[in-house]
Amino acid sequence: MLDESDLSRMRNIDRIIREHSNRELVTSALGQSASVDIIEKLSELCLFAHGALLVFPEHVDDVIAVLRLLGYKAGVVVPSVVVKNRLAARYGLDNSAFQLQIVHGSTTAANGEKREVEVFMSITPPISKSIAWEERAFEYETHFAVKVDVKSGHTLTEVADLLCAATDFRKDGGGYNPFEDEANGGTTLMYFIRPAQSEEDKLFRRLEVQCSGDYSHLLPNENDPFDQRKFS
Repeated sequence: MLDESDLSRMRNIDRIIREHSNRELVTSALGQSASVDIIEKLSELCLFAHGALLVFPEHVDDVIAVLRLLGYKAGVVVPSVVVKNRLAARYGLDNSAFQLQIVHGSTTAANGEKREVEVFMSITPPISKSIAWEERAFEYETHFAVKVDVKSGHTLTEVADLLCAATDFRKDGGGYNPFEDEANGGTTLMYFIRPAQSEEDKLFRRLEVQCSGDYSHLLPNENDPFDQRKFS
């Protein structure tokens, strides 16, 4: 059974990505500091990929059932690498003592645009109720993601440099997961974080920039996540 608060959070992410166009989602994710020119440029470089959140079910099937209830087709469940490492570092957990898994749900919005939600799932226990409470309350891992088409010649670093130079985002770690989009060589990603302007904007304060393939050599050396517990 899925906790009522997690069910509400999944419904909220679903509402946001269904009610907004791709362009509106990119604009909201970039925040008030992004100029029209920057929004145009990043819209050329990236496509909206998904909205994401971390939930704490008793069973993985509980999340898949909710995705289907919301009208999503659930994909294959794969292990998390990057977010699992972030969670372990945040709370001083033994990485081998718990599992964190990912499932993607896909659907089509009313305007015909494809939509995807990414759900990170940590079973409780072994994750404690106090950790689950803090993660839900502060939405540390909630984010929206854009995808760079590296085949067009654009790179993660090109987008990252633009974000850091022209908006109030700062780097928030990243990594490579060989299990996600495995058929295309896995997924390389970078996270960014900015100050939230309101309670609603809190859901948009983190942005993921991702691409298919292993481009971990492009990730910065200082690839540790920003300490959100001090930032919140």
